[in-house]
Amino acid sequence: MTSSFGKIYLGNTLVAGGQSSTAAAGWVRPAAWPAIPTVLASEQKIVGLYAVWPGDGVGNGGNFFGFLGQGAYTIDFGDGTVNNYGSNTQANYEFNFNNAALADTNRPVTFTASTSTVNRTAHGLSAGAEIQFYNIATTTGINESQSYYVINPTANSFQVAATAGGTAVTLTNNGSATLLPYKVAIVTITPQAGQNLTVVNLQVKNPQTGLQAYSTGWLDLAISVPNVTSIFAFGGTTVAHRLVERINLVAYGALTSMANMFNGCFSLQNIPPFPGSIAAVTSMASMFQNCSSLQSIPAFPGSAAAVTSMASMFQNCSSLQSIPAFPGSAAAVANTSNMFNGCTSLQSIPPFPGSIAAVTNMNSMFNGCVSLQSIPALNMSGATSVANAGNMFNACPFLARAPVTGMRFSFSVASCKLSAAALNEIFAGLPTVTGQTITVTGNYGINQAGYDPTIATAKGWTVTA
Repeated sequence: MTSSFGKIYLGNTLVAGGQSSTAAAGWVRPAAWPAIPTVLASEQKIVGLYAVWPGDGVGNGGNFFGFLGQGAYTIDFGDGTVNNYGSNTQANYEFNFNNAALADTNRPVTFTASTSTVNRTAHGLSAGAEIQFYNIATTTGINESQSYYVINPTANSFQVAATAGGTAVTLTNNGSATLLPYKVAIVTITPQAGQNLTVVNLQVKNPQTGLQAYSTGWLDLAISVPNVTSIFAFGGTTVAHRLVERINLVAYGALTSMANMFNGCFSLQNIPPFPGSIAAVTSMASMFQNCSSLQSIPAFPGSAAAVTSMASMFQNCSSLQSIPAFPGSAAAVANTSNMFNGCTSLQSIPPFPGSIAAVTNMNSMFNGCVSLQSIPALNMSGATSVANAGNMFNACPFLARAPVTGMRFSFSVASCKLSAAALNEIFAGLPTVTGQTITVTGNYGINQAGYDPTIATAKGWTVTA
């Protein structure tokens, strides 16, 4: 498993203290992570694993933390520190890698060379689990951060192979290592007695003097905030969440915005099903932007009829292979610019329900979708003001069909893979206009028999080939 933050670790499947461990295809919860407590939809609680790094080995490690809640709240930092905070008071903290309460959370192991075994009491690893070693001391025969596979496990020891089901790696010299490159704190955030969390924000920056941009240590989060009216923001460049692999939204209130909800979660691979309706949501702008490890997304519950912006919604989701159907009408969506920009693994897109008559900006909507072969029918018949659609299909070399109807404004399908029939289909769907241009340069269909640009020119279009 590789994240944009670097190759970290992998492990076997583990049920996390009652939390569902059902994973998206390709994602396995690292076995070296501790379990997190069960979080129910009926309670107000945020629980998550927080990586605590050694840093420069001299200070605390630079493990900064920030949180802001509306409604008085308590944070158990999982390292022996529990603090209370007033409503709308920001919690600022720095974890200490050397805190004795975090001992053993990086999962230390020892090596016995004579038997080539890895030793850890009640390690819990099963045969075939993929693991890595860090901080290797004395022992040779294994490499730092290289993936190995568990074989011949017993209750307190196991061997490793370089390939799944392979032969045991020969170890030389007794020694030690850890299964994680950091220690792990289990952080719990709850409202104080008689209080409700109505606003939560994990995006606030710790005010440490001189501290610039940094990544938080969140790894795995379970969030139940049924009374929330404004949900936390994950999107940002000053405070990024580059390590988090799963975000489980157990419960949330009547949200009106999901903008930037997972933005910048480069390692995010698992989002369990959304627990509530999106009927009141008006913005999904940048919702999954830069989630470059995410391969699939759960279905959206309820209707998206109130959504007005999907700008950059999936931008740079370079591993995304599928997208769920959009529920309800998309008639209110005004901005789809960069919506799928940079989705290099995406091959198809589900239909947009109804007309997208309100759209005014489609700039770079499918830009850089180098694997995209077709798009759903886009009914633009009601759109009366599209400010920018020029780069809508830029760098889509395998796009073989683009059934756009009712487009009244200049756009380009240049350098795609459109046949004469596919080009004629686009021409047939064009309305009568004045002074608009469609660019079809670079499509093989312009050299095929049957290619008929007069279908468009008869309606007032200029066809550039």
